[in-house]
Amino acid sequence: FLTRFLSPALVDEVQSDRVDLQQHGELRRVAVMFADLRSFSRTAEELGPEDTVRMLNEHFEHMVDEVFRFGGVLDKFLGDALMAIWGAPVRRDDDALRALRCALSMQGRIAKLGKVRRNVDLPAQRIGIGVHISEAVVGGIGAPMRLDYTAIGPCVNLASRLCDLAGPGEVLTSFETVEPLAAQLDFQRVSQVKVKGFSEPVAVCRVTGER
Repeated sequence: FLTRFLSPALVDEVQSDRVDLQQHGELRRVAVMFADLRSFSRTAEELGPEDTVRMLNEHFEHMVDEVFRFGGVLDKFLGDALMAIWGAPVRRDDDALRALRCALSMQGRIAKLGKVRRNVDLPAQRIGIGVHISEAVVGGIGAPMRLDYTAIGPCVNLASRLCDLAGPGEVLTSFETVEPLAAQLDFQRVSQVKVKGFSEPVAVCRVTGER
């Protein structure tokens, strides 16, 4: 069950009682990622239901592999999107860097898969990704018979909004998230964006690669 959401290393931590997945919530600084397929509705219409499910399962298999490779936690699938977090249940000093490196790796993997798909006359996939790090409430949330280990709060909302703004192949993040990582990542400031639910404009940056 745990391997559906956590990387093998985290499963070992939980089973050894070094990490406790409790129902109560706690305030944690977490990096949140949303990765969403672009033009999915049109692709689904072209493929039909069975091939759409097959395509989604293959796509998520590759994307979750990247999340786990960079030490993230799969939070949930949302239709053709996924949400992942870094910083809970295990906190690391480089959670934001891990999340953004994962996002770049996901885009690279999608590009390679696109070439393979085109060679067999299948539509290439493109994704937009949003990442933000801030405080969120993390814990087991839901009913006693069905709990999700998840994060909630403005941090999650902003990561989702950044994902909505990201074009195909883009990784967008907040300046707050990427500015401390200027020595490790290449990025460009895009604009100040008024984001729904936030009183102040958010400085949005496009992450383009690693240094």
